[in-house]
Amino acid sequence: MDLLKNKGVINNTHIFYRALVEDRDDPDKLNRCRVRIFGMHSDDDSKVASNTLPWAEMAAPVLYGGQNAGIGISTVPLKGTWVWVFFDGGDWNRPIIFGTMYGIPTMNTSEKLGFLDPDGEHPLTERLDEEDTNRLANQNKFDETPIKLIKDTNRDLATGTSTGEQWDELEQMTSAAAYPDNHVIETITGNFVEFDDTEGNSRMHWFHKSGTYWEVVEDGDYSMKVVRDHYEIIDRDVKRLVKRDETHTVQRNQEYKIDGWQEILIDGFSHEVINGYVFQEYQDYFHNITQKYVREEYHSYQHTTVDDYVLEEYKNYQKTTVDDYVEEIYNSTQETTVTDSVTETYNSTFDTTVMDAVTQTYNATFDITVIDNTTCTYSADYDETVIGAATVTINSTYDITAVGASTETFAATYDKTAVGASTETFSATYDKTVIGPATNTFSATLSDTVVGPFSATYTAGATITGGAPIVMQAPIILLN
Repeated sequence: MDLLKNKGVINNTHIFYRALVEDRDDPDKLNRCRVRIFGMHSDDDSKVASNTLPWAEMAAPVLYGGQNAGIGISTVPLKGTWVWVFFDGGDWNRPIIFGTMYGIPTMNTSEKLGFLDPDGEHPLTERLDEEDTNRLANQNKFDETPIKLIKDTNRDLATGTSTGEQWDELEQMTSAAAYPDNHVIETITGNFVEFDDTEGNSRMHWFHKSGTYWEVVEDGDYSMKVVRDHYEIIDRDVKRLVKRDETHTVQRNQEYKIDGWQEILIDGFSHEVINGYVFQEYQDYFHNITQKYVREEYHSYQHTTVDDYVLEEYKNYQKTTVDDYVEEIYNSTQETTVTDSVTETYNSTFDTTVMDAVTQTYNATFDITVIDNTTCTYSADYDETVIGAATVTINSTYDITAVGASTETFAATYDKTAVGASTETFSATYDKTVIGPATNTFSATLSDTVVGPFSATYTAGATITGGAPIVMQAPIILLN
């Protein structure tokens, strides 16, 4: 058919009409709307009721697959929306909506009047006498928009970090948008999407009415905020690269569960400060190697439990400070090697239990101070070697029990001071060698019980001072 020669088609199909949506609840759910057509229908609802108006089909853009089996974009205009219609084949009862139009709404009423939303909901009363252009697009009354009010109210400032620094949530960037370059989508409940092409303010912004949002701004900075719980599930591997600094601030608890193995490589300095309770439990082999300086500060209770073999290697200086009670339980062998000087300060009680053999090697000075009671129990062999000067200060009671053979070698000066009562029990052989001068000071009773042979060698001389009687029970050989 030659449409240009068909006057009926030209006269009917190609004439467009203004119309207003008065019903969007299509019983067939085909996105149809009842429309009151300007110039055809009376504006008197009593003469032409909304429920008698014709259903208009929706002409949707050919995007995302078109409209086929639900594939494409599905949306229905609000009641009170002005639209453009034409008639399919010139049939007055088959209008087709092909677009909406902008205007300035001036009236909103629930009275039965034509060319108005029958429910009196739209346009919104607070937006009467405003352009239909979105407030974010034309910046009209921007200070009253949900984005402005919610973002400013919920903005987090001065978030502290582990180093004492602070950082702020990114500022509101929508306020810098300029008409006509900000492209906005606003849903009925107050969700927004912005594609801002304003010069110097290029952005992509997704905002939920709750205040949860993500935004990419002009220079590429990315900001995301979740105002409630955040769930993230990834079924495969995650590879993450941070090319500069990374800061984490958790204002409540943090928990990790790793079903496999974990590997952490730190090429630089590691500083850990724990102000509260520390509980460490290792069910299997524990191997710790430190190439450089190690500093550990625990300002409260520390509890370590290891059920299998423990190997610790510190190839530089090690300093440990614990302000509260310390309990260490090793249910298997423990081996510690420190290449440089060692300083350990325990400001409260210190309790160590090792169920298997213990080997400790310190290749430089060794300095240990315990403010409160000390209890050490070794259920198997105990071997300690200190290459540099050794200083041990116990400011309260000191109790050591060794079930297996014990060997202590001090290659330089050895200075031991015990303020409270000391009890040392060795149930097998005990061999002690001190190369440099040795000074032992006991301000209270000292009771040594050695079940097996006892050998103490002091190459450079020994001074033993007791604040009360010293009792040694066993065959004893002192070489001075």
